[in-house]
Amino acid sequence: MAGRKGDYLFKQPASKNWYIAFEYPPELRAEFGKKKVRSLGTPDRAEAEKLAEPLVAEHKARIAAADEMRAKADLRTRSVPIGFRTAADLARTNEIAQWIYERQGTVGDVQVMELATLTILFSDPDIAFEFKMRFG
Repeated sequence: MAGRKGDYLFKQPASKNWYIAFEYPPELRAEFGKKKVRSLGTPDRAEAEKLAEPLVAEHKARIAAADEMRAKADLRTRSVPIGFRTAADLARTNEIAQWIYERQGTVGDVQVMELATLTILFSDPDIAFEFKMRFG
């Protein structure tokens, strides 16, 4: 919706009324669809802009909420390589395991997704940040 105010407003060829159209990002399409088009029920552009204001605010709030949820999910989920071939691999894997064990109840879900990757879903973003600073 970049550009001048009201760029999201348009008229259908067979209608006198103004319409509003929003496109949703991929993470919201399951809930809202790719594009939402709605008649504002008025042929007056100024009135259509006033009617569109709360709809635009709602649309932007949905996108902001999805961005916030995605950012929190990105922060709380960490995947780290683990290994068992060399002494250094084993030492790092043991250090990570010890770190997780010491914080039982605050880390959350820990899964080995592949033989070489440990994925952790943290229940506390501060603990997630601490892990990121220590292990990458």
